[in-house]
Amino acid sequence: MKLTRYERETIILFNEKEKYVSVFTHNTELIERLGNFSKKHPQICWLKDMNQAGGHTYLLKKSALSIRLMAPRSEASRNKAAESMRKNRRYRKTSGSEKRE
Repeated sequence: MKLTRYERETIILFNEKEKYVSVFTHNTELIERLGNFSKKHPQICWLKDMNQAGGHTYLLKKSALSIRLMAPRSEASRNKAAESMRKNRRYRKTSGSEKRE
């Protein structure tokens, strides 16, 4: 069954009593990140279920979850970061540290 982009949800559930967080997602990047994390740390994160529509449910200890809120950046801050990235790219090209295929 093919889901629309709107139907492909990510739901993070936890309560004050239990020590684990349930993460249900259709997001392929998050599925990959959780899968890699669960392979490295199987004692605190594991795959609980997969459904036919491609959704995965992972359980992980609350201590492994962090939610980061980011304030909007000013135009000046974005420009400074962009310039720094451009300088870094130029440096990598001239120093020969870029990957060669």
